[in-house]
Amino acid sequence: MSRERTTKAANERLLRAKATTEYRRMNSSIEKAVWLHTEHGIPQKLAAKSEQISRGALQRGVIAIANNRPIGVNGRPSLLSHEQVREVEQLVMSRARSLNSMSVAEVGFNVCQTSWLGGLLWGLALTLMLIR
Repeated sequence: MSRERTTKAANERLLRAKATTEYRRMNSSIEKAVWLHTEHGIPQKLAAKSEQISRGALQRGVIAIANNRPIGVNGRPSLLSHEQVREVEQLVMSRARSLNSMSVAEVGFNVCQTSWLGGLLWGLALTLMLIR
């Protein structure tokens, strides 16, 4: 009987949470389920079922929020920051417009000469040049 009472209480909390404007403003169902679980204490199974997603997807979303990552981005993090990627694109495009071309080693050296990643990219560029 206590299990029925807790399930009923969770269902009531779920209905109250879904009635809020904050819930209605959210776009993805994973984001909604994570919010229901973390903010309102709805069990994962009930939150996932109410949003029609798998429990695994909900668990990945909860872990992403705990690690300060965006939901839905899994895998290995990118080595370059967004600013460094833009810098590489600008260097390559500026050299593509001119007559002289830029080697991979020059791009790696110009972009990452001040960071720890510079040595890594420099070594990678040299390896790529030796393979060719």
